[in-house]
Amino acid sequence: MSPGRAFRDRFYHVVASVYLYNEFTGWQGLERLLDAVKTKMPGEHEFIAVIAKHAADERKHYFLFRKYFQKEGRMPLRVDLVAMDVGGDGRPSLRHHRGIGL
Repeated sequence: MSPGRAFRDRFYHVVASVYLYNEFTGWQGLERLLDAVKTKMPGEHEFIAVIAKHAADERKHYFLFRKYFQKEGRMPLRVDLVAMDVGGDGRPSLRHHRGIGL
């Protein structure tokens, strides 16, 4: 395999892994939001419908990327969220979040 092709394949693997993580966390977050809105604002039918559609789109995209990895016979890379926080003393620090270990 040429170096250019190896680089391209690795790049696709990284990008698809990030997308898989993003779609999964988006879908799950929107499902939690949808449950909360249905409970706290049951009369907001239009808003509920918009959230439900967005959650369904994220779910569809998640399964699309998952199918890509299954077809390729590869596992996605483990993706974790790292966030920058500024503490009470004004100094930045990194905070790690658990990713989806697929």
